[in-house]
Amino acid sequence: MSKRILTTIVFLFTTLVFGQGSFPVLEWSPEYNQRDAKFDRILDAGTAHFYTARSPQFGLFGTSRDHYYAMYDRAHLSEEWLVKVPSWEWNGNRVEPRENLMANDVQYLFFESYDRQSDTKSLLCRTLDSNASMSEPKLVEQLDSRRRRQGDFSVQLSKDRSKIAVFTNPPFKRNGSEQFYIRIFDLELNELWNAAVELEYEDQQVVINGFEVSNDGDVYILCNYDENPNRIQLSRERREFFVLKVEGGAENEITKFELGLRNIRIQNIGMECDLKDGQMAVSGFYSKQNFYDMDGAFYILFDQEKGAVLHSNLNPFSADFVAQFNRFRAKRGQGIRRNFVFRQFLSRPDGGSYIVAEDYEVVVRTVQTSRGTTVTNYYYYYNDIVVLSISKDGDIDWYAHIPKKQVSMNDGGYYLGYALLQNEDGLHFIYNDHKKNQKRWGQKTLRTLTNVKNSNLALVTLTHDAEMHYRIVNKNSRRKFRVSPRRSSVSNDGKDGAVLLSLRGTKLRFGNLYFQD
Repeated sequence: MSKRILTTIVFLFTTLVFGQGSFPVLEWSPEYNQRDAKFDRILDAGTAHFYTARSPQFGLFGTSRDHYYAMYDRAHLSEEWLVKVPSWEWNGNRVEPRENLMANDVQYLFFESYDRQSDTKSLLCRTLDSNASMSEPKLVEQLDSRRRRQGDFSVQLSKDRSKIAVFTNPPFKRNGSEQFYIRIFDLELNELWNAAVELEYEDQQVVINGFEVSNDGDVYILCNYDENPNRIQLSRERREFFVLKVEGGAENEITKFELGLRNIRIQNIGMECDLKDGQMAVSGFYSKQNFYDMDGAFYILFDQEKGAVLHSNLNPFSADFVAQFNRFRAKRGQGIRRNFVFRQFLSRPDGGSYIVAEDYEVVVRTVQTSRGTTVTNYYYYYNDIVVLSISKDGDIDWYAHIPKKQVSMNDGGYYLGYALLQNEDGLHFIYNDHKKNQKRWGQKTLRTLTNVKNSNLALVTLTHDAEMHYRIVNKNSRRKFRVSPRRSSVSNDGKDGAVLLSLRGTKLRFGNLYFQD
């Protein structure tokens, strides 16, 4: 792989309002009481509308066995219609909401049902359009499973939102071969093709890192293979990473794309199809020194049809960049700690790409009290963000570090993490931050956010020229509401703003965030 030394990027840190470009506008809805509100989550957001849902509830204050779905007008944050769907079953078995997709202003609601007598799991789909019309359930996939939690379904839309892919991973078999099933549907839920894929490797030797459905309806699966998975090791050098292409149609021809990632430890990896000119890419982070570090990033550009490697790039992090995270690691020649998780793969206006990763970790601590009982606490850490900027030719132009420190306990990190928007100015990261970081950001070591009630809702803009700007869009301590960025919904992959979900005790409200010139 080719190596190229990156030029040092000087970032502009500011908390002032921009003199040019767009600026964010945040409008709030009226307050809703949780006991009376007919929603507990946002399903999806469009340009003009957004959808909410509430599942059956069982609690001290009453029981509701009905499903509720509503559509709201984004401009006025007002409810346009509300649909009450009585609790329903599939062949006498209860159903659970799984995932939802939106295409052409139609919601595709996926549910899962398990039959204990036949040991089968079923994936069902119902559609809900903008006229409040709910379809009858349709069976889209089924698998044999002796336990409710064994085996898994995943659904995905193609980038042009014309096809729906259902990927089925059956229960693990220790000595069995790796198998999975694929079904591709159009937006009318007509099946276009299906395939049952069985690899020559054992189930325990293969890990599936992700899958993508292309606009043409082909499916790409990112995998890694270890010949001796039971060997105790801290190294991933032995793993072979590759992409499988499963073509649509009657034959379902399978092609293997070699990535050529040898003698390096892959710490995190992701894939994206349908880039410019019929190309796809695989990118991630690697280590060469030890298991606990990230020493650099890689980017591999493919011909999506043929699988030929068009460009391959392996870039080590500079000591100056590592020092932004930990100067002691930089002095010792170490890399960044490896807790970063691949989050987004976005397109640049000029045909390049952005890779976004977040430092995420869950720590479980069990202690014994003076009375002899044990207490287990779960700590959720959502820290720094790393962004890679890739040119249209596949070279890494620059990488950016967005400093962030967040931690919570026993709440699943409900108010932590970020939501990501994009427009002609660049990428916009929205997250809750310690209120004193408004003056410290980019200048001093940040304070760690632990109390969201007394925080600010910050927006960090990373421009296409690698400049960063920090501003406050909401003071949570003043308005008493706390935004949950990961429970909010971005519109059109973040290009048309977002609808924020905000809570205060038993109160809820929406926030419509968009940009004005």
